[in-house]
Amino acid sequence: MDRHAEQFHAKTLDRAGASNACEPVWQRGFFDHLLRSDESYAQKWQYVWDNPVRAGLVDEAEDWQYAGEIILIDRA
Repeated sequence: MDRHAEQFHAKTLDRAGASNACEPVWQRGFFDHLLRSDESYAQKWQYVWDNPVRAGLVDEAEDWQYAGEIILIDRA
């Protein structure tokens, strides 16, 4: 696993108080994916954007209060 991902996971577990938890906090089979093109970026962004709809949390992706980019990625 990437060193940065390991550090992020460790800090998150510490904050969640889950160091001795019975239930896993992270899903098994960590998988990262390198985005190689604007098309791939757009496809992945749309997939993530639609997650709350697929989960039945909102009817429209635009209604999800946590939607949006934290840092706008300039793909030009």
